[in-house]
Amino acid sequence: MYYFLIGFMAAGKTTLGKKIAAEKGWTFVDLDAYIEQKMGISISHIFAEKSEPFFRQIEAETLRSLIAEVISPCIIACGGGTPLFFDNHALMQSVGKSIYLKAKPEMLAERLLQDRDKRPLLANIAAEDLLLFIQKKLMEREAEYEKANEIIDVSDENALYNVIAALHS
Repeated sequence: MYYFLIGFMAAGKTTLGKKIAAEKGWTFVDLDAYIEQKMGISISHIFAEKSEPFFRQIEAETLRSLIAEVISPCIIACGGGTPLFFDNHALMQSVGKSIYLKAKPEMLAERLLQDRDKRPLLANIAAEDLLLFIQKKLMEREAEYEKANEIIDVSDENALYNVIAALHS
């Protein structure tokens, strides 16, 4: 079984995914890190030099190849936009389970403030505009995120255990 962690950037997909995979002895893949390793350049560089549509195409192709190559059980931490393009979310749900890690915009802004320079979509967003940007993007993305098989509030101190429970439901 494949488990896809989806949600906005900085929601904790990689952090929780690594912890759960280690605890369960499963494979863990961070989709963005895998793309960077495969291409030999950063996601920020891909966005800047090639374009977001180019990246989204590579992302979709990489997701499909991962599903074909990686033996389950596997937890895949997806980029914030992954479920929004090329029917990626439908693909995820056809081969496994998607789990939306839902976070409040204020929590995301606090986490993202420190590493805006590593996030291509935030490269030109001023600190004072970050919360508004996050709120706007969440409004655009929330409908797709909420199609997930499970929705976990990551502001809950039991988020890790709630995600583990969702794997078995």
